[in-house]
Amino acid sequence: MEVRYKVMSNVFDFRLEMVCSAQKYGITEAARLFEVSRPAVHKWVGRFDLEGLQGLNDRSR
Repeated sequence: MEVRYKVMSNVFDFRLEMVCSAQKYGITEAARLFEVSRPAVHKWVGRFDLEGLQGLNDRSR
């Protein structure tokens, strides 16, 4: 399962794949596969859990 997702063109799709991978394989493995930090994976999984797909969209600052 050595798949790298850095080349995804859509940020939303990248986040969705990351969340699905985290749910299936765990936070640490998803962070390694997507080359992001574990806190970043936790953030997107948390938003997804609270808000569903809408939580994966960018927020205004």
